[in-house]
Amino acid sequence: MELYITRHGQTKANVEKYMQGQTPGELTQEGCQQAKEFGIFYKDIKFEQIYCSDLLRAKKSLEIILNENIYKEHNKEIVVYTDKIREVNCKSLEYQPCSLYAKLKNNPPERFRFNSTSPQDETDIDIFYRTSLFLDDLIHKNISQKYSSGITKANVYKLNEEANKITSENVISLWKEKKLSIDDNNKNKDLKKVLVLCHGGAIAEIINNILYRMKKTVTLKRVLSQNTGLFVLQIFLKDNCKEKEIINDDDLIFNFKLFNDTKHLNTNK
Repeated sequence: MELYITRHGQTKANVEKYMQGQTPGELTQEGCQQAKEFGIFYKDIKFEQIYCSDLLRAKKSLEIILNENIYKEHNKEIVVYTDKIREVNCKSLEYQPCSLYAKLKNNPPERFRFNSTSPQDETDIDIFYRTSLFLDDLIHKNISQKYSSGITKANVYKLNEEANKITSENVISLWKEKKLSIDDNNKNKDLKKVLVLCHGGAIAEIINNILYRMKKTVTLKRVLSQNTGLFVLQIFLKDNCKEKEIINDDDLIFNFKLFNDTKHLNTNK
């Protein structure tokens, strides 16, 4: 499986720096242009599966992207809109300044902590687990039904304890040092291409899920994805593990080909 993970185009809230949470959100003119340029740059890709957040800003971004794709009729027919990859639910802070969210989230500073004023609000644990279920579903569907990540609602809280005991590595440094990628080879060229379009918070926790499965540090600081920034990740089964009764993370290869890449932007300028 080759995952193409990207964030929606720029929104009014992104510009004005207030929390959108699970509100619909409205793309700016720049946001529409970002999605268009993404669509033009990757117009030759025929996806086998497409998953999109059911929030309006994501759906609108996907619509613009697919309109530029040469396989747009095929791609439009396979879209699945899902709430599993929505942005973090921060009901009590919607339309509040992002700086307020950051202040609450960083006091205390440990990962997976959130001093919310509302029981409706999601914690980092909640969104980590939510996106973990989504990633499990993708691996089951595209790689092996025998796969088990070992992440459960019960043990996800242990990640909190583990994360608070370790010093996070800088994820960007890991990428630049090629510790998140392997040498490309021909046998990985024909992997199923799957597009996932969602939000900054959801992407951060998808990446954290992947890092955890790669036996890398679960980052204390979230990866901040750019609007329409693209992560391309290959996940495939090791050759000698195909006959195993249970498949786990050690039996898979995770290979990042792109990490928050924005080379598609400004292609017409």
